[in-house]
Amino acid sequence: MNEGAVGQALSEAMQAKYGELNRWQALDDKMAGLGMSIERNLPEISRNLVIVRAFDPDFNNPYVALGRTFEGHLNMAKNKKKELLDMAKGENEKLNKINKMISNVDKELLNAAKGLIGATLEGFLPDEISLVGEASVIVLGAYFGPPGIVAAGIAWGAAGTFNAMINLYYNTKGAADQTKVLSEMKQGLLKQKSNLEKNIETLMSGAREMEEIEKILEKHEKKMNEYKEKIKAAINGWNEQSKAAFENKKKKIEEEIKKSLSEKKYGSEVGLCNGNKVTLSPSAYEGEVNSMVSQLESYTRSVEDGGDPDNFYSFIVDWHNKMSDEYKKRYDDYKNKLDSYNNTSYSCSRSAGEWWDEGWWKRYCSCVISSQTTYANSYIELTKTTSIYYNVSKVFYYFEDRVKNAIRARTKEFFNAWGLWETKFRDANTKVYNVIDDVPYYVEHWKQRSEKLDDEIKHALDWGGNIVDIRNGLLATAQQLKDIDKKVKEASKRYDEINTERMLISNQAQSELTSMLNKWGRLIGYYCNLNLPWLGERAEFVSYAKDVEKGIAHYSERIKNEFKVIEPEHLVKARKTDFISIASIYENKAKELEFYVDWINTYRHRLAGAVDILNRISHETTKESFYATRDKDKLKNELAGPPWSSIAQEIDKFISKEDFSQLPWARFNPYEELNLWQKIYAAQQILISKLEKNARYYIQIRSSGGFQPVSDQIIRPLEDNWKRLRQLCERYDNLAKPEREALMKTPEEISKAAQLVIETYSKMPSLSKDIIAREHYRFSQAYSWLGTYIGNKLEALKPALLPPTNSVAVQLDNLLLNYSALYDKWKKDQEEAQRRMEEERRKFEEEQKRREEEEKRQAERSIDSIKALYTNFKNAYESKNDALVVSFLSKNWQATDGTTISDIQKNLRNTFRVFDEVRWVIQNLNIQPQGSNIYQVTYDLTITGRIYKRNLKHEEKSTVTERVILDNKGKAYIDSTLGGRFWIVN
Repeated sequence: MNEGAVGQALSEAMQAKYGELNRWQALDDKMAGLGMSIERNLPEISRNLVIVRAFDPDFNNPYVALGRTFEGHLNMAKNKKKELLDMAKGENEKLNKINKMISNVDKELLNAAKGLIGATLEGFLPDEISLVGEASVIVLGAYFGPPGIVAAGIAWGAAGTFNAMINLYYNTKGAADQTKVLSEMKQGLLKQKSNLEKNIETLMSGAREMEEIEKILEKHEKKMNEYKEKIKAAINGWNEQSKAAFENKKKKIEEEIKKSLSEKKYGSEVGLCNGNKVTLSPSAYEGEVNSMVSQLESYTRSVEDGGDPDNFYSFIVDWHNKMSDEYKKRYDDYKNKLDSYNNTSYSCSRSAGEWWDEGWWKRYCSCVISSQTTYANSYIELTKTTSIYYNVSKVFYYFEDRVKNAIRARTKEFFNAWGLWETKFRDANTKVYNVIDDVPYYVEHWKQRSEKLDDEIKHALDWGGNIVDIRNGLLATAQQLKDIDKKVKEASKRYDEINTERMLISNQAQSELTSMLNKWGRLIGYYCNLNLPWLGERAEFVSYAKDVEKGIAHYSERIKNEFKVIEPEHLVKARKTDFISIASIYENKAKELEFYVDWINTYRHRLAGAVDILNRISHETTKESFYATRDKDKLKNELAGPPWSSIAQEIDKFISKEDFSQLPWARFNPYEELNLWQKIYAAQQILISKLEKNARYYIQIRSSGGFQPVSDQIIRPLEDNWKRLRQLCERYDNLAKPEREALMKTPEEISKAAQLVIETYSKMPSLSKDIIAREHYRFSQAYSWLGTYIGNKLEALKPALLPPTNSVAVQLDNLLLNYSALYDKWKKDQEEAQRRMEEERRKFEEEQKRREEEEKRQAERSIDSIKALYTNFKNAYESKNDALVVSFLSKNWQATDGTTISDIQKNLRNTFRVFDEVRWVIQNLNIQPQGSNIYQVTYDLTITGRIYKRNLKHEEKSTVTERVILDNKGKAYIDSTLGGRFWIVN
């Protein structure tokens, strides 16, 4: 056979690389050659076996079998195709991510084209390592080897790494610069996209080739199974041929026996001296010979029918020993008679005279005839014994050949059948294990792990694992368990189908082989090498019965064991394992961890929104992005330049270092470190100090609301200085106001934008915090700097003339600029204040009176509405309309014992159904206001119920306290029952 050539071609194909499908095509020629070899050789083998078995029926079948050339390779191809498709799916997910990134970059390019600066890319840009991983190029090598992965590398122009590109982006100050950075980013992402598309095409091409290989293997596996069936059919033919050969041999032996028995049998005779003869004719012993042959035939047929060969051999040995004993007895008698005859002959010869005398022979014969006759009869008896023995022993060996032929035939038949069933059962087992190939061998650890899942998670966290990866791992494990469960169920279904065939083969094999063993067990493997000794020597026979019984027991046990359907242990364990329940443990644990992941996702979502707002604010206020590298003296440098520098030079004329040193806060602020606003404020304070020193009483009276004139020599110089200083302050305020107004709401915006992020972080559990700690630190640093910068800038650009940041300027305005006007205004204000006070008093009294009258009218309407409520309640109750009764309760009605509206309505319905008539009477109705549209109502309630058929009257009394509310339209509702019964007759 050419199976080796097929295996070699398959081996070469397995080692081939992608794109070399021609090596797989070579299998077609090899398989065709194997088929031709089988078609040519099997008939030739059969013809040769006929010739050989004509001489030796026990000749073994030649070993002709095909191995499992394709077994397992088909599963490998299917698994490889799945692996390639899964990798393609993974690459496609990366491609979707890259496409999303490109879309975001395109959006930012559009913003830059519109001149919009400051949108943030934070949250969608990956780090450099993951980008390199996504830029790998898949290289397909050998079909069944792992795909090669080559790092393609990412070129980002002269800008360097991707992280450097991100930093460049965040620090761009113009649309053109941002466009350049974004364009280079896009080029890098497009290169990645190209690599990923190349990977997907490569993997899909490999999967398509693997599908072709799968079809080739399926075709050849089917063809190989056809070849195996042909070989099995040939072997069955050879087994039948073997049976026929044994049967032919049996027929030949029977013909030899017939031929031997049909041969002429010879008699014997001894001539006596008187001319008579003592003869032995064949008829004298043929009966015994035929009787013995008949018994041999019977014993032989018994063995051929499955009887114990021991009986045959025991019988022949017993017969041999019997004949030997008979022979020895006859031979001894013959020897004695011969000796007696010889002695008598000698004596008679002497007594008869000389031999040449006339009458000597007659005298001699008359003397010896009696002894001679006795001797002749003894000889004839001895000859009869030997004739019987040798005529029987001549055919015995033919019968023994038949016995041995039967033994060999049944042994060969048994083991040939065994071999066939063994092949069928082995093939069935192979099919069984092939269909459960996906079932894992070790499943116990899944349950054990699930029982210690908390410890496993704790261990992972202790060794630096993060909750997101752990959760993803739990979900992946749960999915893996579901996949295993699916595989086990699918494999179990296929197993049950195949196992039915296997069980059938097992039962048939055990049934057939056990039946053969029961019928032919005493022949199978029986061996006896019996050589009969010479006639006259006793033979010995050792029974093989015990060995035969042991052999039968041995083969019987082997049949049970070798054809026993053994459930695959790993499948049994897998079937008993509840993978779905174990998966739910992992999923539930992942859901528990989802709490932490939700915190992370919530934080990142809020962070992205906050960073977007803060980045815009940062660009608007600092001309830099939110995460840009910061200059610690940025604000100081800004205020040291124009236009602020010219104001600073002029303000120095109004403040000296000596005058500044007299101010209280000079101890904490060195003169050299003062900013522009502080210098303006110091100049104002120095001026007010001089006013307080020279016009103390005027200021005191003014501060208390009075007025006192001051001499012109004091007030005028101070007024002139303030006017010049005020003009400088106005100039400063005109510059600072637009910037200050632009920033006025910024701290609130910054705080509002960051508040949710900071609050989220503060509330996050520690496991979630650990993962985003670096992100939050970066955000906190940028947020703190921006907030501090804006706060310091607002502080540095405070108004020079307006409160609340500067009340000194207001004092100077009030005390110096409008001295006369303030006096006149003060006087007019006094008069106007008096007039207004009188007017307000009059209006207040009128309003108070109007309000009291309105409240009185409202209280009367409310009381009427409450009384109407109870009147309507009474009517509804006595009309037994439970729905109407309940409509007078507010939607939020409640009772102290927890009774609900539905409980009340149910009880009312029962009451109305039981009693034919109900009466609801209230007395001593007391209504007390408790607040706006809220009243406490107390009344004595009598409820009477009558049942006419039973002439029964039932009456219940109770004092009820209730809280009644009025809606916007003045309609009253019972809001709660604080005490008493619930209008129910029990």
